[in-house]
Amino acid sequence: HRDLHSFPTRRSSDLPFLSRLSLDNVNILVAIRAASNLATDDLVRMAQLDFPVVLLNTLLDDAEACTVCADQVHGGMLAADYLLRHGHRKLLVVVSEPYEVGDVALRVRTFCNFAALHGAEVNLLDCETCSGESGSQHAYDALNAYLSHHGADFTGLFGVSDGTMPGVLTALSEHGLAVPADVSVIGFGGLSGGGFFHPPLTTVGFDRTEAVRMMFQGLEAISRGEQKCFKIKAPMMILERASVAAPKRPVS
Repeated sequence: HRDLHSFPTRRSSDLPFLSRLSLDNVNILVAIRAASNLATDDLVRMAQLDFPVVLLNTLLDDAEACTVCADQVHGGMLAADYLLRHGHRKLLVVVSEPYEVGDVALRVRTFCNFAALHGAEVNLLDCETCSGESGSQHAYDALNAYLSHHGADFTGLFGVSDGTMPGVLTALSEHGLAVPADVSVIGFGGLSGGGFFHPPLTTVGFDRTEAVRMMFQGLEAISRGEQKCFKIKAPMMILERASVAAPKRPVS
């Protein structure tokens, strides 16, 4: 039996997160959302510890560390493919989170490349959200301004973060655009609360049960001395709800 401790890490701190923790009597450390405040000192100290540190929602391909994260490439492709299969060829990507958070840049780049490869026209709307700011508010402001200037020159919309989608849905509603009759919307993150949006949000999520199973499988392999670390990219899936349908209005 081994003790497992989980600590949420604060994005606002300038200090390496490991220096703020008491690690006495810890056998396994699971750090949630550590990517934005990891420092070189953290990586050095992790290598010196005699127990595994698992970084959740973190992608570190070049470091010898145990990481678990969503498969951004697969997720971006799934979102684009889902809109394409419903007949959408005019797409808007609402980037409502900072590019460095949660590997947003990789998610967006994959979506855009996949959609363009299959003949879709994709526009990017950078909401210029900074870390610590309300992504939902920025999404609302940016999309409201876009619609006022360009109109609804798209039929499908990809929001890079489920948590910011209330701002997107509100802006669409205020411009008289019904979802999904006028604009189809797909999010990213698998937010369970998205089922209570109006309409319920279709989103790309990952199989959390499988990700946890894979994590413990990796930890068991470490305890047996079979490996030093693991890199888990959780398998992605579409959570179908009611915010995507075939386009019904022409777009020039």
